[in-house]
Amino acid sequence: FCHLLKVCGELNIPAAVYHVSSSFTPPPYNMKGIDRIRKVVSAAEEYGVDIAFENLRRIDYLQYVYDNVTSERAKFCFDCGHHNYLCPELDLFEMFGDKLVAVHLHDNFGDYDWHMLPFDAKVDYERVAKGLASVGYDGPVSLEVHQDVHEMYKDYTPEQFVFEAYDRALKLEEMIAKEKYPQSY
Repeated sequence: FCHLLKVCGELNIPAAVYHVSSSFTPPPYNMKGIDRIRKVVSAAEEYGVDIAFENLRRIDYLQYVYDNVTSERAKFCFDCGHHNYLCPELDLFEMFGDKLVAVHLHDNFGDYDWHMLPFDAKVDYERVAKGLASVGYDGPVSLEVHQDVHEMYKDYTPEQFVFEAYDRALKLEEMIAKEKYPQSY
């Protein structure tokens, strides 16, 4: 992964997203894992790239990383679909919003990580927009969607799906802007 951070730095890509764990039952967190993450963060520092740890299945692992890795480059990627599916009761903006540099926005019904288009299922996008605005997020609205994961998109052409995704991203941008700058609307 460190060589990819070098490429990000060379291409002026400001942040890379990193998964701390990948299952519901990962090995217990420990200092060996922290040492590995510190090497990645050290490379991020060397190449001038933020490393954004994404919320996944185990928020306690994410918290453990932030408790044990001190760096201005150790940042956060908010994934609203993972939040809705795995820990909707937590306020991740309050917990990690001061580190937020990236988002993965998509939708699901709270039962599986569908990666559907925003507004097609049950993610509370009013809450997401308010949360993003509350921490002053001004980065790109990045959708993490897949056309082939749910049958509701089976009749879309790839072009139709992309244009629809673009329209949804614009709607999300406007919702966030209305929360950040209500006097302008």
